[in-house]
Amino acid sequence: MKKEKRNPMLHSDSQEQTIYRKLAERIQLGFYSDGERFPTVQDITKQFNVSYCPAQRALNRLSQDGFIKIGRGKETVVLGKPYENYLESDRFKGSRDALVDLCKSLRVFSPDIGFQGLLNMDSDILYPWDISTSNRLQQWKGLYGLFEQTLATLGNKTILSLYYDIGSFIGSSFLDILHMQEPEGSLLLQGLSEEYLDSLRHCEDGNYTVIKHRLENINNEFFDIMTHYLEAIPACETKASPISFSWTPHKGRTRYCDLVAIDLICKIRQGIYPVGTRLSKGPVLADFYHVSPITVRRAIGLLNKLGITKTTNGVGTHVISTGNEAVVHELEDSMRIDNLRTYLEALQMLTITCESIMRNTFPYLSEASLQDILHAAEFQETTKAISMTLSVSIRGIVNHCPLEMIREIYTKLTPLLLNGNTLQLDGVESRTVTDWPAASKAIAHAILQRDGGKFAFELRRLAENTFTAMKRYILQDGLESAAQIVTPDFHD
Repeated sequence: MKKEKRNPMLHSDSQEQTIYRKLAERIQLGFYSDGERFPTVQDITKQFNVSYCPAQRALNRLSQDGFIKIGRGKETVVLGKPYENYLESDRFKGSRDALVDLCKSLRVFSPDIGFQGLLNMDSDILYPWDISTSNRLQQWKGLYGLFEQTLATLGNKTILSLYYDIGSFIGSSFLDILHMQEPEGSLLLQGLSEEYLDSLRHCEDGNYTVIKHRLENINNEFFDIMTHYLEAIPACETKASPISFSWTPHKGRTRYCDLVAIDLICKIRQGIYPVGTRLSKGPVLADFYHVSPITVRRAIGLLNKLGITKTTNGVGTHVISTGNEAVVHELEDSMRIDNLRTYLEALQMLTITCESIMRNTFPYLSEASLQDILHAAEFQETTKAISMTLSVSIRGIVNHCPLEMIREIYTKLTPLLLNGNTLQLDGVESRTVTDWPAASKAIAHAILQRDGGKFAFELRRLAENTFTAMKRYILQDGLESAAQIVTPDFHD
C-alpha cells in the first residue's frame, strides 16, 4: 500500500472528504492508537452535523484505504497512519512555506477567537484530560480538545469548518516537531495547557486583560517554536511540489452565483446600476466578489432569466428592469433560512478577527484602498455607507495583507457575507449604527491620520454594532437558531 500517493489530507469540497480528512488527521496524530474508541457513524453525524450518507461514505473510504477496519457488531480498529513519518513525507515538505505563513497568520487572529470562546465556556465544565501527565500525546490531545471546546461555544459552524481545514492541512507536523524537542516539547505542552486552563479560571473572575495577555503569550511561544523549525529546514529539502492552504466553508451547499445575483439585484434597486446602464465586465465583478468568472456568468445568466438584465454578445450586459417582485422573492425565500445563519456566522467571524487583521494589514494598504474606504464612509445613506465601508475594508485585506492564509480566509468570507443581502430585499434598515455620523468621522479621521490602530478599532466597532443589530432583527424574524451564535464581547 503506497500511502504517499493518496494525500488524504488534501483539499476537497465535499462533506464526505471533510470528514475523511479530519478523521485521517486524528489517526495521523495517534489519537486512536492508545485504545480510544473510534467514532461510529452516529458519532460522526452529530459531530459534523451531517446526514448518515456522507458519514458512512467517509468511514468506508478510511476502510478502503487501509486506515481502519470496520467491525460488524464490534468496535472499529485502527490499522495504520496515512504517513509513517510525516516530517519526511512529500506532503509536509511541499507545505513547508504555507505552514510558515499559517503560523504567522494564526498568531494574528487565533488569540481573538480563543478569547471569545473562553468567555462563553461553561464555568462548570470538567476538563476530561489529565494535563499533569508527562505523556506528550495525552498532553496534545488535552490542548487540542480544549481548544475545540472553546470553538464550539461560539455556535459558529463557519469557524469550525475553518479550523477543521487548518487541522487537516497541518496534519501531525506540529506534534511531530514538538516530539523532536523532548523533554522541552512535553514541558511546553504542559505549560500551554495550564496557561489555557488558567485563562478559563480568570474568565470567572473577570480578569479580561490578563486573559488576553495570556492567550497572546501562548500563541507567541508556540508559534515561535514552529516557525523557527520550519524556517530552518534547508532549501534542498523543500523541493517537493508546493502545496497551499485552502479553505472551503459550507462544503457542497453554497451556490455563490445566487448570492452574487441577489447582491446585484440590491445594487440595481439602490440605483448603483440604474435601468439602462451596463453592468461591470465579468472579470471586474469576479475580482470584486472574489469568485470565479464562471460563477459571475451563472449569476448574470440568472438575472437574464429573471428579466432583470439582457446580455448581448460583443456589447455586454445591460439592466432592463428592477425585477418582478414575486420572482425575486421566490429566489430569496428558497435561500433565506440557511443564508441568514451563514451570514450571521460570517459577520461574527469578521467582528472577532477584523481588528487584529486590519492592524496587521494597514501598513500595506495602497493609497487607492485608503481613499476607497474614506469615500465609502462618506456616503449619506447610512445602510449603504456601512455596507460599503465593511466591503471595501475586506477588499483591502484581500488585496494587500502580506499573509497568504489571511487573504484566503477573507476571500472566502466575502461571498458568505453576501447572504445578508436577502435582508436588503425586504427593505430592512435595522443594521444601522446608533451614531453613524460620529463613527463615520472617527473612521475618516483615522484614515487621514494614517492611524492603523485607531482605524482597526473603529472597523471592529462598526462590525460589532452591525452584528448586534442584525442578530436582533434575525431573531425577531423568527430564526431561533441565530440565538446560538454568540454576540462577541471585547471588554475594552
